[in-house]
Amino acid sequence: MWSSGGVSFTPAGRDGLSPGQVRYDSVSQDGGASAVTVSMARFGTGACHGV
Repeated sequence: MWSSGGVSFTPAGRDGLSPGQVRYDSVSQDGGASAVTVSMARFGTGACHGV
């Protein structure tokens, strides 16, 4: 099962991103969420695994 939604960030947070990076909310099994910034390759093999 999967879903999508928006990720909130500040201009300072946006300025910390580099080309080729993805920022998303990672949700734990207990329902907590935390913002994660990873390379596009890691995003494709991790967050999008099985999609």
